[in-house]
Amino acid sequence: TAHAQSPGCNALELTRSPSYVRVQHNDALVPNRITVEAWIQVASNSSGKILSKQSSSTGQHSWELSLNDLRLTFAIRGSSTRVATLAPSTARVPMGVPTHVAASWDGATTRLYVNGRRVASSAARVGTPLRTAGELRIGQGSVLQSKFQFLGRLDEVRIWNTVLSDAQIANFRTRILSGLPGQVAS
Repeated sequence: TAHAQSPGCNALELTRSPSYVRVQHNDALVPNRITVEAWIQVASNSSGKILSKQSSSTGQHSWELSLNDLRLTFAIRGSSTRVATLAPSTARVPMGVPTHVAASWDGATTRLYVNGRRVASSAARVGTPLRTAGELRIGQGSVLQSKFQFLGRLDEVRIWNTVLSDAQIANFRTRILSGLPGQVAS
C-alpha cells in the first residue's frame, strides 16, 4: 500500500550533538552504483552529514550525503583515493519544512534531487568506490569529530545498489517501499 511520506511521528529527531544512528558495516552499503534518499526537516542553519558510509578509524568516507550551508552535496571516494564531490546545489533546502533529498552515482555521473526534482549533476569518475569496514552513520559524519552533526528530523532513509531514474525518484519519494529489487536498506 502506498502512502504519502514526509518526516512523521516516527522520524528520528536529532536535536543536539552528538546524536546519530550507527549501522554496522555491510558490504552491500558500498555498491558500484548507488542511490541514497531521505526525508529531512532541517532545524539549524548549519552544515551537517545526513548519511555517511565511512572508515572505522580514519574518518574517510566511501560516500556521504550532506548539507553545506543548507545546500545539498554528495561525495564519493574511489579506491584510488580520488574523491568526486558534486558541488552544492544552488537551491537551498528550507529550514523547518519536510523535504525529500536524494543523490545517485552511476560510476560516471552524480546527481542531486530535492523534492523529486533534479537540481544538479556532474561527472564523477573515481573508479571503484572505496571499500570501508566502518559503519553507516545517519545524522553525523566523521568518527573523529562531532562538528558535522545534522540537526533536525530524518525519516524514510533508503539506500539502493542501483541508480534510480529521475521518474523513480519523483515517484518513490511519496511511497512506503520495502523489498524492491536493488533496495539495500530502508
